[in-house]
Amino acid sequence: MSSPGLRAEAARILEMVIFSNRTIDWIEAKFPDTLAEPATRFLVMETLRNILGLRAILDSYLRRPLKPSQQLIYTLMLVGAYKLVVAKDPAYAAINETVEACNVLKQPWAKGLVNGVLRSVERSDRSFESDIQQAISSHWLNQRLRNQYPLVYKRLEKANLSQAPMTLRVNQSRISVDAYRHKLSEAGLDYETTEIPEALRLKHAVKAVELPGWRNGEVAIQDLGGQFAAHILIGNLRSKPDAVADTGRSVRFLDACAAPGGKLCHYLDVAGQRNSRVDELAVEISPRRSETMRALCQRLAVSPNVITADAGSLNWWDGTPFDQILLDAPCSGTGTIRRHPEIQLQLTEAQITSHSSRQLELIHNLWRMLAHGGTLLYCTCSLLEEENDQVIAAFIHQQESEKPTVNSLNLPLGQATRYGWQLTPVDASTDGFYYSSLTKASIRQ
Repeated sequence: MSSPGLRAEAARILEMVIFSNRTIDWIEAKFPDTLAEPATRFLVMETLRNILGLRAILDSYLRRPLKPSQQLIYTLMLVGAYKLVVAKDPAYAAINETVEACNVLKQPWAKGLVNGVLRSVERSDRSFESDIQQAISSHWLNQRLRNQYPLVYKRLEKANLSQAPMTLRVNQSRISVDAYRHKLSEAGLDYETTEIPEALRLKHAVKAVELPGWRNGEVAIQDLGGQFAAHILIGNLRSKPDAVADTGRSVRFLDACAAPGGKLCHYLDVAGQRNSRVDELAVEISPRRSETMRALCQRLAVSPNVITADAGSLNWWDGTPFDQILLDAPCSGTGTIRRHPEIQLQLTEAQITSHSSRQLELIHNLWRMLAHGGTLLYCTCSLLEEENDQVIAAFIHQQESEKPTVNSLNLPLGQATRYGWQLTPVDASTDGFYYSSLTKASIRQ
């Protein structure tokens, strides 16, 4: 694809994200070929990561807001502004190739407008770094993050502008970690080891299908932060002298909001390595996401019992308590902004309140299904206390009987909170991720 064609394609995708509130995941599911080209994906993601500053700069050079019919030209100018201000491409290339993209988009009338606005940006003696910083700092979400993480906020801000790492999980039921590391080396793919033996971080991202053993389920793509879930659960199980794993019967395990299924598959893999027998059930409210999860499980050669149901209700439960429950709760996703930069455009404060209410509802409902002596692991990919410690605090306060014991966590990355553990992308290895481990008393009080 030519450079003007690349910019035109990026502008089309950005129009869906910015003006139709479509997510990157939605676009990939609906139009799988649009972001398959690495150069297109890079340009879209980098423009979105810098979108707050780029919009502030571009808007200051527009005499009047563009009409709804001109939204595609607006997103094209955002791409050009990224090339000029952030990527710092030579001006003749950054501007001329963006102008030529108007022809690709069949909008030749806009060539003069695009050229004029970008030339004004080029000739300006303003400090664009200052403009970008001001736009980022004044955004309501970043103000919340600054208040919550005052000591590391600058590093967090920088992390959210960077490209996320590509971390793999070796599926040890199909291949050993050492054998897979050898395959990566043979394929010329440089990697680094991590704090989890089966998690390997690539130094340079590649398409999933280019990974050795991808099609036959030897490897999955999974952020390092999410890979701690299986180890917390299995470690908690085996640390108890009376653990069901040591009594001969199967562990009754529930993954309550299971899609896309990575943590479930990892849990079953780790349990198998530890010779723990598991009777698992995966619940997912979305039929489409349930099918996606089944496809992942099939590729990774596991066959869990998956049902499409609402974990916030009881109508699917057979009444038999679970020994372990994983609740990867629906949340704002603020720990994954560098992977999903559209979050900073689309998330609202009202949505955070809504998420918190739903999270609390889910914990209360699932607590009724937990066996005495059992453990519920609550997690989110959020950085916000409102979805993390504050939810756990509210649950404990509202739980009049069978108050939980908060289990201490000590992960190699991140920091302890009052009720759990918080990972942040300040540790470049991980996304932002929160865990809280709660155990129900063995004997009724």
